[in-house]
Amino acid sequence: MSSEWYTRPVTAEDVPLLGRVVWPGRTTEQIAQKIERMTRDVEHSRSLALVACHTSGLISYGQVTRWKQGAEIADLFVAETQRRQGIGSHMICQLRAHAAGWGVQYVEIGVAAANTGALRLYERLGFRAVYVRPDDSDHIHYLQWRVTSSADQTVTS
Repeated sequence: MSSEWYTRPVTAEDVPLLGRVVWPGRTTEQIAQKIERMTRDVEHSRSLALVACHTSGLISYGQVTRWKQGAEIADLFVAETQRRQGIGSHMICQLRAHAAGWGVQYVEIGVAAANTGALRLYERLGFRAVYVRPDDSDHIHYLQWRVTSSADQTVTS
């Protein structure tokens, strides 16, 4: 991880920055409700939301939610000016490792077909295509990373 940026769990204090950087189209109330829900779910080991911060401010957000046998990484965002510096890889690996600690069988992530850079990143991190939702105008590709055993878990960024 770079000495210029670090990751930490999201907090209610992040809401204004999340509104400016990640979700400019959402109201402060909508974002606050989402973060409140994520924080509550963390307390019940159902989710984790992380932000990456830089000397210039908040630069990334990502979350993982546990389902019955698997988990889903969602809302992954890295500020355009901060991309291709390993931040997205680091966020994914942290979220994936956290989900593996829940004892799930797989971690899933979705990406629009047009986002070829993200698709290549996910494949490079060990995610494999499982299905495409063709009824969606974005043709969302869903990829899974299979959890094998704790001895096989490596976190790379």
